[in-house]
Amino acid sequence: LGESPGERIGYAVRHEQRSSSITECEVVTTGLFLRRLQSDPELSGIGCVIFDEFHERGRDNDLALALVRDVRHHLRPDLRLLLMSATLNLESLVAELSGATVLTSAGRSYPVTTHHLPPRAGERLSSTVIRALEQHALPLGATALESRHQPPTVLVFLPGLHEIDQCERAIQECSSLEGWQLCSLHGQQPLEVQARALTACSSEWLGRIVLATAIAESSLTLHGVRLVIDSGLSRRSRYDPETGMEGLETVPTCLASADQRRGRAGRQAPGQC
Repeated sequence: LGESPGERIGYAVRHEQRSSSITECEVVTTGLFLRRLQSDPELSGIGCVIFDEFHERGRDNDLALALVRDVRHHLRPDLRLLLMSATLNLESLVAELSGATVLTSAGRSYPVTTHHLPPRAGERLSSTVIRALEQHALPLGATALESRHQPPTVLVFLPGLHEIDQCERAIQECSSLEGWQLCSLHGQQPLEVQARALTACSSEWLGRIVLATAIAESSLTLHGVRLVIDSGLSRRSRYDPETGMEGLETVPTCLASADQRRGRAGRQAPGQC
């Protein structure tokens, strides 16, 4: 739109809000939206609530949806509700949300070839990632160099910062991957650091390897991804009834998220996962 944030498009995250009297669309975190529901159950001045990436099920998302449905039923029958995702199970969802209209937008995507590389007995995750890079990334880099095409980007999905650090050290020590640019991408980085991974890879490199958490699953799009390496793991906040506390737990990625990750390789050209 050529505008600054806070004009027609605003946002609200923890400790920061950019909106004004002319804001028509505000992007907020689920936690802030739940607080807003508590302070203003009628959602005054709001005509439509959109749940984006609805396949990413979670306690806060499910609670927010339940409360919005309750608001529509008792207080605001005019309030519109929109659930969006590229990997929704529509049959079960339409059965649950009776009277819902299904809108389909066929986005352009390219075929992605899927390979499976089981870890060896006792093998560390970083070593499995190195094997995957040597088997699938090195041929991509060599092909791009011979044909003088744009160096490829390899997107590696890992559960958390600890695994990113381990893989980063392993790749830096791997002689076969010299000449590849190495970046990391996670939510604890400043925006200017994250931005480095979003630009096209320079031709001085054979290719770029981006080690990322689930932030790269649907929150942003990287340029030139030809290969996705998915650890098949995610880090989720779980409640432990024995201790009465929450903690982060590494769990297998759900199929919907795995499909989203795989699709990152087919955004701009045929790819591999």
